[in-house]
Amino acid sequence: MVLGGVFELAMQVPALRAHGVRYRPSLDHRLPGVREVLRLMGPTVFGLAIIQINLVMDSVIAEFLVPGDGAVSALYFGNRLMQFPLALIGIAIAQAVFPFFAEAAAKGDTAGLREQVGQALRLVLVAAVPASVGLILLARPAIALFLQYEKFTEASAQRTAWVVICYAVGVWAYCGVHVLTRAYYSLKDTRTPVIIGTWNVALNLTLNLILVWPLGEAGLALSTALAAVVNLAALCLKLESRLGVWEWRPVARAAAASLAASALMALGVWGVLRGLGGLGGADGGSVTARVVRVALPAAAGVACYLVAALLLRMPEVGWLLRRRRRTLAAVNPESPVR
Repeated sequence: MVLGGVFELAMQVPALRAHGVRYRPSLDHRLPGVREVLRLMGPTVFGLAIIQINLVMDSVIAEFLVPGDGAVSALYFGNRLMQFPLALIGIAIAQAVFPFFAEAAAKGDTAGLREQVGQALRLVLVAAVPASVGLILLARPAIALFLQYEKFTEASAQRTAWVVICYAVGVWAYCGVHVLTRAYYSLKDTRTPVIIGTWNVALNLTLNLILVWPLGEAGLALSTALAAVVNLAALCLKLESRLGVWEWRPVARAAAASLAASALMALGVWGVLRGLGGLGGADGGSVTARVVRVALPAAAGVACYLVAALLLRMPEVGWLLRRRRRTLAAVNPESPVR
């Protein structure tokens, strides 16, 4: 993980040099910008860590309240699979739009920032809703491919699959939270996400204690997903009070279209999985068979989703598929950013 962080940092150096930026490390903490970063950093870190705090709390409760062994492991491995779409979609989009949020906020362009946040939410819904559906459908084959070997038994795989499914319910909300927190940070407001996040931790704890008894470790994963949905809603409503009334219709249209396209995608994935039913067995079969049971349904799902997006005329998919780096204004002429 440390090497991954170093690699992520190093990847940005060539791009900076291409734009004429030459960075030299400096330890001069007296600079005003450094002091400002230090002042904002503490609440920012806590705000971004809310999901991680909830996950740690899930593990502690699983250790003491779920009978038998394996609950903590199931949560850990399930979370590892859930982190993939979160990083690929939520964190990636949040990092990409943050500079535009910051520019609009610095100019005092409230209408522009409101429009950009709405566009970012539309992108999240169009990308993350199918990711949630796909992760639910492919949880069991993915676990067989990545985890189910040697002492990782069929029973362990099934338990972990239920955890993945419950986590996957909230993938779109996890992604949206990352985007909205960046909007607050662009306004140099690091307190509001912390306050909302603190209440969200309390909500997650309450849901944990309610759902752990009937559902075991899967109930803990589901409580984290539900808490993320509430967190996203609270961030939206509070930000609306800062920026003015949202243009909800485009966001609602994007959500409805994404749900409809995801339903078609689900049919495609289910059909391919059903056709591959004899490939491998309960233990997943050979490595080749396991790869096929993940890759083919995933490819079919992506194809079905793109076809549905074309039929439904979803502009957000076109934004995501553009190869050149462009601002939201370039991909959407109606954007206030120029």
